[in-house]
Amino acid sequence: MAAHRAGVDRRAIGFKTTAPHQLWQTAFTYLEAIGWGWFYLSTILDDFSRYIIAGKLRTTRSAQFSRTRCSVAARRSRSRMQ
Repeated sequence: MAAHRAGVDRRAIGFKTTAPHQLWQTAFTYLEAIGWGWFYLSTILDDFSRYIIAGKLRTTRSAQFSRTRCSVAARRSRSRMQ
C-alpha cells in the first residue's frame, strides 16, 4: 500500500476504491446521554467495505484517543492481509 500525505481528501478529487484498505474515513463525535453525561465516539471506516475497522466510546476526549484508534486499525488491517 502506498503512503499518502495526511489531510488530502481523496473522495473530493474523485478517488474510487476498488479493494479494502485503500481509503479509510475517520469520524469523531460526541453524544449526550441524559442522566449519564457526555460520551465521545471515535471510529475508522473502510471506504470500500463500509465496515468499521476500529471504534471506541469513552467519557473523556483527547487527540491521543483518535491516534490510538488509527494505530489499532492499522494493526488489524496488517494482520488480516497476511
